[in-house]
Order: sequence, then C-alpha cells, then structure tokens
Amino acid sequence: MNKNQKLAKEILANHKINASYYRIIILEQIIRSQNCLKIETLYNQTYKITPTISKATLYNNLSLLENNGIINKIVFSKDDVRYCLNDGNGYMYFRCKKCNGIYKIEFDENCIKNKMHGHKIEKLNTTAYGICKKCL
Repeated sequence: MNKNQKLAKEILANHKINASYYRIIILEQIIRSQNCLKIETLYNQTYKITPTISKATLYNNLSLLENNGIINKIVFSKDDVRYCLNDGNGYMYFRCKKCNGIYKIEFDENCIKNKMHGHKIEKLNTTAYGICKKCL
C-alpha cells in the first residue's frame, strides 16, 4: 500500500466511512492529483487500476465523499464539473478563459461568514472567471 492509499484509508476512517477498495482507489487519485479532476479523467485513471469499476460506482462514491466534506465538487458549467481534495481551507476556483487553466486561490472564509447576517454557511465553494497572469 502506497502513502496516498494509506492517507485515503486514514481520511475515510476519520470520517467513519468504510474504506472499500473503490473508495480508497478513487480518493487516492484525487489526493495524488495536483489539479481538480474532471470526471472523465478520474474515471480513466481509476479504470486503469481497476477495470471493474463502473461510472455509477464512481459517481456514488464521489457523492458520498462530497457529502462528508472530504472532497469539493466544483461546477464551472454543466459540462465542466471537477473534484479535488478538501483540505479544510476556503478556496475560490479561478478559471482562465484563454488557457482553461484552473487555479485554487485561498481566501479568508471567516470574512464571508461574518457578512452572512445570521445565516449559517455549511459549505462554501466559489468560482471565478477571467484571464490568468500567464495569459495577460
């Protein structure tokens, strides 16, 4: 078992989720990635490791991981949904309209929570669009 699989197993245990083979493999791919993964990329990576995985299994496990706060689901459009590890920090996901690059930009989540006038935020995920500094 490699270090990413061990970390995946530990994360699942900390959330009291059964560490099934598929969950470990899916979470390992997300941990290993430096970028937010599209569903097609994630499916292809997991399929190379375990060709018995179905897209339904992948979607069901991603939903479970998202609902338990382990991963973030970032929706840029109905055709561009990505998944990345939730490390507990607040992020804005910025997409460059020229190169299609995606950047995680950390921000102070408390600043936004303080402006909510008594509303309780349980999950905060935001996206921004523009031109990255490389393309300017």
